[in-house]
Amino acid sequence: MYKIGVIGTGIIGHTHLRTISQSDECEIAAVVDVNPEKAESAAKEYGVPFYTDYKEIKESIDAVIINLPHFLHCEVSCYFLEKGIHVLCEKPMATSVSECVKMKEAADKNGAKLAIGHVQRFFGANEVLRNMYKEEKFGKLAMINERRNTNYFSESRPRWFLDKKLAGGGIMMNYGAHGLDKLFTLMGDTKITSLHANCGNLLDGYDVEGHAQVYLEFENGISSVMTYSAYSDFEVNETTYYFRDGAVRVYNSNNIEIATNGKFEPYEFTEEYPPFVKQLHQFVRYIEGKESTIPTPEFGTRVIETIKKVYGEN
Repeated sequence: MYKIGVIGTGIIGHTHLRTISQSDECEIAAVVDVNPEKAESAAKEYGVPFYTDYKEIKESIDAVIINLPHFLHCEVSCYFLEKGIHVLCEKPMATSVSECVKMKEAADKNGAKLAIGHVQRFFGANEVLRNMYKEEKFGKLAMINERRNTNYFSESRPRWFLDKKLAGGGIMMNYGAHGLDKLFTLMGDTKITSLHANCGNLLDGYDVEGHAQVYLEFENGISSVMTYSAYSDFEVNETTYYFRDGAVRVYNSNNIEIATNGKFEPYEFTEEYPPFVKQLHQFVRYIEGKESTIPTPEFGTRVIETIKKVYGEN
């Protein structure tokens, strides 16, 4: 059993805790949160020690899962990697390419494994879509169109998300990282041959973007448009894949519709395990040196490099 420390007990942190508690490969060794009430509450729920400072963990741990504001990803990951402790760091990997490089170097130097938590690749709908693409179920893929709209600036969102120094960016850094993961996972190492982007903010008082539109062309001829808007309450979350002989739409994260006869119709599929369960299992395989589909540091760096190009920063 791998002993895992969970650093950060927000919504995603609690999902990781619940997943580990049900695993037959891992167990929770300790939880950490700067908020003592949150840390103690999570610790009591799972019967484990808690800390408000990750450097004070006394238990022997094999790995940590980091669920912290983006600007802390590099610092905290490197702390554990330098101790030879494996790390699963939530996406985005870091706020800059240089931080990504530093994290990978820390992993390589100390013989520890670093993985990035792009969990949407493990959603059943995205797995089904990738199989359709590989099998050319509807012929060759021509293009992809992703649309996502939400009230990104709602009062419920933690304020650090809206500070570029802390978050690294706005809706593109947060949601675009998911979109790029889906694209890059679908097409493997296929290179981007053209990138055009526009992003900005129509609200006063923020230094992160509230809208972004990105057009990508790949060397295999497939193109993609990613459109993100953060200003209104109506929710849109869909990605449409246009094939020669039909179209496939993945919507609300984990549903599929297929259009082959003039209209979209629901496509039923069975998901044997939840996405976070799949992710944890693949992290274990990665630690053990087995073939794994967990995102590597190189993959996480590629996502950040692309986002920085969208921002015109490299």
